[in-house]
Amino acid sequence: MTYHCAIPKLFDELTNKPLNTSFNLATDGTYLPQTLYIVEHLLAQDATIDYVFFEFNNINHMPDHLFKTTRSKYYYQLEHLLMSCTYLFYAHYTTGTGLRVTHKLGLACKYLITYFESLFKIGMRKDILKILQYKKIERTSTQNIGSNGYRPLNDHSSQDKEYLKHLDENLERIKKAYENAYLKLDATPYNIAFNTVLREQIKRANARDVKIIYVLTPIEYGFETVSNMLASFYALPEENRIDLSNPTQYPELYLLKNRWDDGHFNHEGAKIYTQKLSEVFNEKNN
Repeated sequence: MTYHCAIPKLFDELTNKPLNTSFNLATDGTYLPQTLYIVEHLLAQDATIDYVFFEFNNINHMPDHLFKTTRSKYYYQLEHLLMSCTYLFYAHYTTGTGLRVTHKLGLACKYLITYFESLFKIGMRKDILKILQYKKIERTSTQNIGSNGYRPLNDHSSQDKEYLKHLDENLERIKKAYENAYLKLDATPYNIAFNTVLREQIKRANARDVKIIYVLTPIEYGFETVSNMLASFYALPEENRIDLSNPTQYPELYLLKNRWDDGHFNHEGAKIYTQKLSEVFNEKNN
């Protein structure tokens, strides 16, 4: 969501800090642990950064369009394999019949394949040559540098008319999922391994005098339930999180007129989202 919905110029205007210069470094389909890898290298190379905002999401659930691509494995080392498998072990992915072990085993296999293909550069050599020739890698979006990285979506939604018929229903279902999740927040388990990874990232950033802020957005997740992700989010330190998913506080973020689809805002929705993000940021830092 961040790539298409966080507007750096507007954020800088609303935070009343004229020296702020924000950049939207997001891209579609980027998850942990890749985001950890990117930010670790970013902070090692740039000492001018004060804040890094993360869209709170589950670990890479390897959707078909990303699995076995160079972008899903170029960074993948043994530490990332162990992190992913530990996350799986503690994940509370549930259905009406209980724990889906088969889903976890399937993902573990994908992580193993990703690790070995990265280790031996299987299926990556062609893309490596493209990088050396400064060409765009297949299935990798290019940052829109001219607008500080923000790439707006048009003010109309998906052209799939059948999808549009059910979009309002999907948004209402997501809204209900969050309403129920907040009601049972105190009784919902969270992923211990996930929380440990994020706290370690916060610690490393603090050592560089950089503040990590995780932002909870009103979407569903590819692996875990809304309830479990909400519990994981609230297990983090309060100063390192901004919650923009509560339907009671932010009902406009669930409205059809502000959405591109059930996972993104249109440009008008992005302006509202950025405004709310700025307001909470100001409250926490003034």
